[in-house]
Amino acid sequence: MNEELRKKLGMTATGTRAVRTADGTVHLAPVVKGVQIYYLDRDITCDAFVSDNCPECLLGVIPMEGMDVVVDPNAQAVIPNPAHPNGPEYLMMLNAAF
Repeated sequence: MNEELRKKLGMTATGTRAVRTADGTVHLAPVVKGVQIYYLDRDITCDAFVSDNCPECLLGVIPMEGMDVVVDPNAQAVIPNPAHPNGPEYLMMLNAAF
C-alpha cells in the first residue's frame, strides 16, 4: 500500500523489512500488521509493505493463496479458485484423528 492509504486507514507501521524490487534492488520498507483483505466473499489478515513508489496496491502471492484465488489470464481478472468455488480449502496436516 502507499503512504496515503496507510494514513487514510489510520494504520501504523510497526517496523521495517528488507524487500527486493523487480530490478533486484533491496530496500527497507515499513510494515503494517493486521491488514484485513476482503475479496469475492473471501478474506485474509496479513502484513503489508508501505511504498510510495507504487501508486496502486499490489496483491501478493501469500494473500492470494490464503484466499484461494487465482489469476484468469483470459478474463484478465482475479477469480475464486475453480477447484474450490464455494470457498477456500486449506490443507491441514494431522498426526492423529481429527
